[in-house]
Amino acid sequence: MKSRKHRNSKNPSPREKILAGLAAGILKVLLATVRVRIEDRSGLMNNSPDFPLIYTFWHNRILAITAAFKRSYPAGRKGVSVLTSPSRDGEILARVMASFGMGAIRGSSSKRGPQALRECIAHLETGADLAVTPDGPRGPKYQLGPGLILLSQQTEARILPI
Repeated sequence: MKSRKHRNSKNPSPREKILAGLAAGILKVLLATVRVRIEDRSGLMNNSPDFPLIYTFWHNRILAITAAFKRSYPAGRKGVSVLTSPSRDGEILARVMASFGMGAIRGSSSKRGPQALRECIAHLETGADLAVTPDGPRGPKYQLGPGLILLSQQTEARILPI
């Protein structure tokens, strides 16, 4: 069995670039045909707070959240980065999110966890927002891990469940 080396975002393979470009194009066409209704119980869209937010949503909702963010991310915010896996799939996702104007912080509970936590803290301390899926791709599905709460405690960023 061949050993696969992880490629970071500074050196993506041509395959990753092509897949990300195709995925972003297909997603943009798909999202143009989807009607999104946002129920803003927090009032965020009309009265944007002056502190960073950690947007949280379940892993199987990534596409829906992308559509909502693209259409309704409040003007005047400092931008949002997505916590994504340091895997090859995560590289593709990071590039797709970049095509929608979002950044990426690479890491997970099993790979680059401590470094990703430090990067998330530094990112939030700039006043920018973060988006995370607290159940991750490996699950357990619909269960919150301790990292999200720790991140909020360390930065005083508010958690906004979506």
